[in-house]
Amino acid sequence: MIALLLFFTRSTNRDLERFHQQEVLAGDMQELSSAFDALDTLSTQVASNTELLNFFIPLLDDGSQDNYFHTHLMDSIRASSLLTTINSTDRRALRISVFNAQGDYISAGTLYETEEDIERTLADADSFAALERRFADGERVIVSGLHDDPWSDNRSVRLLSLIRPLSTAYSARNYGFISVQQSADALYSLSLWERGDGASYVLLNAEGEDVSPAGGGVLPDSILSNLPAPGEAAEYALDLDGGTTVFALRDAFSGWTLVRMLPTGLLDAPYRQVYLQIVLVSVLLLAILLIVVYLLADKISRPLREFSAGIERISLDNLASDIPLLSSSYTEELQALDRAFRAMLLKLNQSIGFEMKAYMAALQSQMNPHFLYNMLSAIAESADEDGSPRTVRMCEKLSSMLRYMADYTSEQVSLQEDIANMRDYLDLMKVRYEEHFSYVIETCEALRDQHVPRMTLQPLVENCFQHGFKNKRPPWCIHVRFACENGLWSIEVRDNGCGISAGEIENIHRKIDGYQKNLAATYSELRLGGMGLVNTILRLRLARREAIQFDIRSSEDGGTTVAIGGSL
Repeated sequence: MIALLLFFTRSTNRDLERFHQQEVLAGDMQELSSAFDALDTLSTQVASNTELLNFFIPLLDDGSQDNYFHTHLMDSIRASSLLTTINSTDRRALRISVFNAQGDYISAGTLYETEEDIERTLADADSFAALERRFADGERVIVSGLHDDPWSDNRSVRLLSLIRPLSTAYSARNYGFISVQQSADALYSLSLWERGDGASYVLLNAEGEDVSPAGGGVLPDSILSNLPAPGEAAEYALDLDGGTTVFALRDAFSGWTLVRMLPTGLLDAPYRQVYLQIVLVSVLLLAILLIVVYLLADKISRPLREFSAGIERISLDNLASDIPLLSSSYTEELQALDRAFRAMLLKLNQSIGFEMKAYMAALQSQMNPHFLYNMLSAIAESADEDGSPRTVRMCEKLSSMLRYMADYTSEQVSLQEDIANMRDYLDLMKVRYEEHFSYVIETCEALRDQHVPRMTLQPLVENCFQHGFKNKRPPWCIHVRFACENGLWSIEVRDNGCGISAGEIENIHRKIDGYQKNLAATYSELRLGGMGLVNTILRLRLARREAIQFDIRSSEDGGTTVAIGGSL
């Protein structure tokens, strides 16, 4: 009940805080829009100045690509003075420019200009065509940035530009363009960047480029490709630094988008005091409830404590006795529990007898390897006396393998130990088949200390002799490769045998899937004496407690390749 109360309270409070965050973002966007409005006010004043219009209207059809204001000094002084007067208000811009595609240009402001850059910019016919298309499509103004200064070679300043067409109210014809430019500092000096409430901001221009003070592309493509429509807001949930809630709002005037990112945990910050009070009251109620429950439980559990005391008196000496653990004064249900427990003790006594027999058999089985070690040592000494070093080596390697297989001190060994055992087996096969058999082992130092179940590798190479080379004439070759990359390990065993059919591969996959679905019913089959590929993969899965990747395929040369792997 308390959890439900906290859940619904938290959900409601979070909805309220989301609404508040959207209101904060709307206020920040209003502050940003005021910077755009200042530029738009200046451009509107220029566009409504009839004297400037009278300068540019005749220039549209003069047929000359020369700058009119270079050859007409008085008109240049007058036009520049008009722009300076407009720019002398409190909404002052760094530069106001008026220009057209015919090469005519006049400006006023504090930024210096170079004739070469002015000519280069005015000669860019593609840029003028793009502007004409956008204004023809219904755009009233274009806010662009942040960019370098197009009218000079000054690369130390980044500019924000607002461009509108120069036209009259009674004509749809454009006589030029008005560009009002402001420094990026005008945006970066806004109070939203220094709010200090734990939120961070990203500012995207109309083209979706990050023009924030820090920049850096914090937003993923899933957000950048689904920006809200102009004038609309959007909310996203991102898995950034433990969870982040993203609020985005797009300015209808400029097309720029302001994104406010807030750690999701801060949505609960204003309401943590309420949550604390709920928890304290809940703890108090819980304490009262626990006292009541304790008093009731003591009355109910008294017969169970008596039953537990009787169980503690049981030992191996009285497992088979039939003494009741509860008096007859208790309910029929508890008496039935007493009888069921006595029956379980009788079965447990029988199971202990069976386990003792199995333990004695296991002790006896450990004596057999010692007899084999002694006999192999005797054979090796006899072969050494007879001058047969080959027999000595075979006995030594076989003895090493027997000791390795009969070692019950641990179920898992290092990969280095299992490789050594596999190498002993391959050496014995090499002695047996001589020049008809060869092998190559590519080890990986990073995997030497990885632990695997004992006898993991030998069955993989043993399969090559039992299946791969069964119907294949020598020479035979086995290639074993160990690899480690990107946090994954892999073991690949490749032979040049007769290959494997698709039906056999399907049968192996079916067996592995069947064992994995009902491992408890088939666990007794996973013994060392009958391993093979299926048991090896299942034993690896049990030991490493992960899904083991494996692949079986016919090689290009006709042999078989078995690859297994997993995570480090």
